[in-house]
Amino acid sequence: AGPGARAAAAVYPRRVEISRRALEGVEGGALLAPAGVLRGTASVGLREAFEREMREGAKALLLDLGAVESIDSATMGFLLDAH
Repeated sequence: AGPGARAAAAVYPRRVEISRRALEGVEGGALLAPAGVLRGTASVGLREAFEREMREGAKALLLDLGAVESIDSATMGFLLDAH
């Protein structure tokens, strides 16, 4: 890969940090809180976490985007479709 690929990797990290905890008082509820930049391949981790929660039977899922620095339109579209 050339210098452009290295620059793109620096701008678009491959993974985003996502914390998870149960929602207090909500049976089957979970809170996912990603932190960082949700663009390109970095958003894959959020999609995987969201889909895993749904497969495992989450009855309520809350996303805390307070620590997200920026989000691309594809990730926003995914979140809107999931809603």
